[in-house]
Amino acid sequence: MIDLHAEACTGDRLEPVSGALLFAKFAAPPNSLGYCGGDDHRSLVDLLAAGLDGPDLVRLCRAFEGAWPYLRLIATSAELADPLDPRVVEAYWIGNRLLDRVSPADFAADLERRFKPRTARRSPIRGITSRTWKL
Repeated sequence: MIDLHAEACTGDRLEPVSGALLFAKFAAPPNSLGYCGGDDHRSLVDLLAAGLDGPDLVRLCRAFEGAWPYLRLIATSAELADPLDPRVVEAYWIGNRLLDRVSPADFAADLERRFKPRTARRSPIRGITSRTWKL
């Protein structure tokens, strides 16, 4: 077992993990239960277990339609090009100082841009009159 406190005190660092692999570590459990992400649960778990980073893993990470926009927002706010930068992934899943760089105005604008079209749809109860319902 690694003593993280001792590691921090000696200055030795743990081997860095790619952002895509880090994302997959957090995302695989709920994805395998069907709660989020794409339908290719097995591939995500297999690539993670093998430690294989690359275009296939990135494609699977991008299939998380709920997480991906937040990763992009955090990356953009931190002036980082890659939404799968390990620092961005860490900020999304467990939080870090990059979240301080996302302004409330940018967050609100992002939410409005993504969700307003979904909520502006015509109400399903419009056009229903008392004659529609035969009581």
